[in-house]
Amino acid sequence: MMKVSRNKKIKKENILLLIGSLSLAIMVMEVGSKILLNTNRIKNASMNYYLNQKIFNINPSLSNNIQQRLVPNPYSLYKNNPNYISKNEPKIKQFDKNGYRNPDYSKNNNCFKIIAFGGSTTQEYPYVKRTESWTMQLKDMLNNKFKNEKCFIIYNAGLPFGTSAELLTEYIFNGKYLNPDLIIIHTGVNDAVALLQKEYKTDYSHIRARGNIGTGFMYIYGNGKIGKILRSIGDFSSTIKLIYYIVIKFETGFDPVNGGVTSYTPAISGVLPLSPDDSLRILKERDHRAFESNITTIVEMAKINGSKVLLVPLIQASRDKLTLWPENKKGYEDVLIASLEKHTQILKKISLKTKSNFFKFNRTLFEDKWFIDNCHLNPKGSKEKANQLFNYLVKTEKLLKYNSKSIKKN
Repeated sequence: MMKVSRNKKIKKENILLLIGSLSLAIMVMEVGSKILLNTNRIKNASMNYYLNQKIFNINPSLSNNIQQRLVPNPYSLYKNNPNYISKNEPKIKQFDKNGYRNPDYSKNNNCFKIIAFGGSTTQEYPYVKRTESWTMQLKDMLNNKFKNEKCFIIYNAGLPFGTSAELLTEYIFNGKYLNPDLIIIHTGVNDAVALLQKEYKTDYSHIRARGNIGTGFMYIYGNGKIGKILRSIGDFSSTIKLIYYIVIKFETGFDPVNGGVTSYTPAISGVLPLSPDDSLRILKERDHRAFESNITTIVEMAKINGSKVLLVPLIQASRDKLTLWPENKKGYEDVLIASLEKHTQILKKISLKTKSNFFKFNRTLFEDKWFIDNCHLNPKGSKEKANQLFNYLVKTEKLLKYNSKSIKKN
């Protein structure tokens, strides 16, 4: 009887010891996790902000995460997040409700509407502040010049790494419904990435890939009743939240640069994957059918919708600064120069075929020190872009005339 009693006592002590050990282990894990979550590397990470959101949008294309710069989109693959707030300009949202880098304009106005389509050289984030972008500076110049006649608004539809494929889908599904009077297309270099690959497909599937979102743990975490339960547990336990952090990071490919999940892969095999010699050979032998077709389609559709179009090729830095993007590509100088020339000629060809306007910047007026890398400019360079475009538009009066469809719609 005493033996049974002693065994029960030992068993009870073991259970208590186990509970105590587990409790101590949990406490240690909680304290350790809390310390890790509060380290600068994790505390300031965009992922941590994502985990701490109180409200999740079930549609990943409409992210409430103010640190997520890009969001996935069903037809254009990705676009700018309207809710994104830059640390450099914390008082404003960088993009309007369309994902364009400009203020939200009032619908009830009779202002002359311009949409600028292009890549990062049009959007210009994070190279200059929003008010310093060439689109906003051009808008101010036009409003000052014609303040007694009419007002101007410019939508900056620039998309980082955007090719003519993204420009085309953006115009078809969104841009045309703004009924612009004038469309400025400023592009070329990103399409060169598509051209200078071993393979070439006209839908650009050889360079683009969708980021993994919409399924898996991240989707569950942000949606439905289960998601709410998981977030509640995470709020209660630092250890659980740390586990979430690790799982989401490795499962979804969280993108720390753009502050959210990886919405797309810009170049599967790299920006310039081939040798300089092979790249130059491709530039000579391969027709860039997709680029020419995509831009031509935008122009022809825009003209049917009553919009005028101005095609503007890119400009590049001097030879010694050409290989500073996105990594050191020394030896590719001739490739980048020939590529720009090829795409400039294609835009010129399209302008002649469609009877649209074509404008080429005077490169000699841009100082080399204004170039941050091969093609992105500082505020002074952006101002020079705006100034040259302004002078051209003022001289070309027909481009600044309202189209009848725009007037009727307003």
